[in-house]
Amino acid sequence: MGFLSGRGTRFWQNAQPVPGPCEALVEGATCLQVAYSPGMRPLNAPLAVSLQEGNLLLRLERYSALPLLAQSLPFSIREEARLPLERLLVGELRPGQSSAVPPQWINIRATDLNRSGLWLERCLAADARAFFALRDPQVAQRDTRMALGAARAGQPAPDFAWVSSSVGRDAAFFSGSDRDHALWQEFFPGVPCIGAYDLAEIAPMQDENRVLRYSKAFYLFSAQTECA
Repeated sequence: MGFLSGRGTRFWQNAQPVPGPCEALVEGATCLQVAYSPGMRPLNAPLAVSLQEGNLLLRLERYSALPLLAQSLPFSIREEARLPLERLLVGELRPGQSSAVPPQWINIRATDLNRSGLWLERCLAADARAFFALRDPQVAQRDTRMALGAARAGQPAPDFAWVSSSVGRDAAFFSGSDRDHALWQEFFPGVPCIGAYDLAEIAPMQDENRVLRYSKAFYLFSAQTECA
């Protein structure tokens, strides 16, 4: 298990400027469950990437990127004084990608009014399909509740947990307190957990480790000798 760190990484509240990927080895625990909470609200259906110039996304199929994003926004976001780019992402899907594998999340750096485009942190793959998504606190709580509910129904019961969480999924995201941690205490009262706020999470999916962003990954460990 592990996470990607940087200057903004915090082991709960204490800043730890450790660059690059971090890994942890747990001895004595023989069973592991991973509960994953993405917290993303898709805003439109995936569309083929049809025109981009470097990091400037101009068109998805026949739609100009910026107008498509504008018309996909929920009404509550349209009423805000500014476009909350820090909460808006582009999801990238590759051909043949399993529905069980999360999309790659790409930050929107800026809008281009003159060309009706969006400046992204990197260009999308030419054969990708893409869609817009909103980091939504209510969806995040729903995802966490479902993930922890499924984990609680599994066997064996955990003895402790490691929690990897994006810095963008902290108390400020929930406007006051870390609701993910509160849900952990609700589903697993008395079970200790440690963790970090990081830049990205690493979780095993489809028989390989995958890098996730803006999510919460709960690693539930048990020292029982047999796993169900």
